Amino acid sequence: MENSNNSWCIDLQKSIKKNNNTDEFENIFWEAGKDLMCNYQIQMNEDLYDFVEIEFYYNDKDIHNDEYTHGNERQKKCFDWYIHRTNNNGIRNGRRKGLDITFGNENAYGGVLIRAIKNQNNICAGPSLTVDRLIKSAKTDNIEEFTEKIEGAQIENSSLKIVKRESQLDKYVYRGPRIGLYDCKQFANSLYRFAFLEGKIKDKEKLAKIAICKDNRSKKDVSRDLGYNIKIL
Repeated sequence: MENSNNSWCIDLQKSIKKNNNTDEFENIFWEAGKDLMCNYQIQMNEDLYDFVEIEFYYNDKDIHNDEYTHGNERQKKCFDWYIHRTNNNGIRNGRRKGLDITFGNENAYGGVLIRAIKNQNNICAGPSLTVDRLIKSAKTDNIEEFTEKIEGAQIENSSLKIVKRESQLDKYVYRGPRIGLYDCKQFANSLYRFAFLEGKIKDKEKLAKIAICKDNRSKKDVSRDLGYNIKIL
């Protein structure tokens, strides 16, 4: 399987550059999210992972001032890995770990947080547990070794790859608000989270109802994806 280049990231940056309407970012990120989740996989050594859940963060103070974005200098790069840092730039450990695909530029911070992945039929849900699983695949002992192994080069030159799928996934990508944004800053309720309705994904019924009420997906199709009949009041 051939490694991908950074065309996914470049296409996303082009879509953002053409846009001057904050409201359009939901659709821009949805299109990019569908492309990433249905056409690409993560590869570490012999292990291949599907994307199951992701979230988009983007802060350009002129057009999209999303204060939930970390604003780490690494997020200004295009198509690199960013291991989440604390305010003093230490690597987050314990249950606070996280991994982004960056899509920023010299004026903006951008990152796609990987919230859940799947290896064969085993789903790993949650940003920290996702990093733990990739640490294991990398045959490293801790987050510091893993960070040293994957950061510092564009993804196509890293040992942790994003590769093109052999065939496109024919699955519906659901969308909803990002997890854990409890205050009332701008974009707290924007639909920047994308997921398949699988495993222990949080708020699956919320995502399902958005698909029915906002995106005109049929109740029958949503119920099939959930695995049970959903009730809409």
